Order: sequence, then C-alpha cells, then structure tokens
Amino acid sequence: MNTKELDKQYKFCVDLIELKNNIEKNFLVLGKGLLKIRDERLYFPQWDSFEIYLEELKLDPTKAIKLINIYTTFVLQYEIPEEQILKAGGWTVANQIQAVTKRLKDGKEQSEKLLDLAGVLSQKDFEKELSTARNGLDELECIHDLYEVHLRCCRRCSLREKIYSEEMPQSDVQA
Repeated sequence: MNTKELDKQYKFCVDLIELKNNIEKNFLVLGKGLLKIRDERLYFPQWDSFEIYLEELKLDPTKAIKLINIYTTFVLQYEIPEEQILKAGGWTVANQIQAVTKRLKDGKEQSEKLLDLAGVLSQKDFEKELSTARNGLDELECIHDLYEVHLRCCRRCSLREKIYSEEMPQSDVQA
C-alpha cells in the first residue's frame, strides 16, 4: 500500500472516532433540551403532553428521564464541568454513575472520582470501582457468601427463568 492510501485510511478512521465522540457529546445537550421542553412546557400546544412529544421524537420516556437526570445531577446540582462528564465515555456510563452516587452523602465527590476513573480504566476495572461504590465493599476485602443461580430456557419461546438455590451454602471462598 502506498503512503497516499495509508493516509486516506488513517483519516477515515480518525474521522469515525470524531463522529463517535460527537454523538457522545450530544447526550448532555439532549438532556438539557429535554429538561427545558418538559419544565417550560414548550411542547404545548403542538403536543398535548411531554410523553406525546417524546413519541414524536421516537425517544423512550425512560431514556429521556435518564438523560434529564444526568444533566440535572451532574451539571446543575453538582456543577461538574461538562468536559469531565464527556471524558467518562458516554451517557450509559454517566447514567451508571448517577444511579450509584445519587443516594450517597458524598455524591458529588464520588461522581467526580468515578467519572475520572471511567475515562481511564478498562470497562472491567471500572465495573469493579462502580461495584465498590455501590456496595461500599471492595471485592478483594469481601468474605464472599456465594450462592448458585441456574437458568432454565424454553426451546420454543425462549422464556428464561433464574432459579436460585433454596439452600444457600456457606462459602469458604476468599479473594
């Protein structure tokens, strides 16, 4: 391959990264806009309710509320810079963090810490940090009390059922 073709491929890859980053940046703009439309009833009179407006947008109401909550918690309540939120990796990560930290006394500090970690850790390592924040217990310090879960699946309709063992054996497993 010649240099011109390599440069073209590289530019295409970089452009795609930029496109992905722009999509991720817009979740805060969307949350802010949805908050304004909902709270100021800007949807009226063209739409009778915020929910009907969301149908027109083809946006699930649950997702809309999550986007609004991310914006109100991180930007308005905690006053965390938008750049810090965006570096975490997208609205799904921000939603996970917000769901864990909203109940904590030191929610702002934990949110800032987790947002920073999300931007630099692997997904697996970040999940461990999130679990520690959620449970207040580090996986390495835990004396595990394990139980079994089995899954039954229907071959016809794909129904899935979790079956928890009735007898939860005491475990001697320690990390």
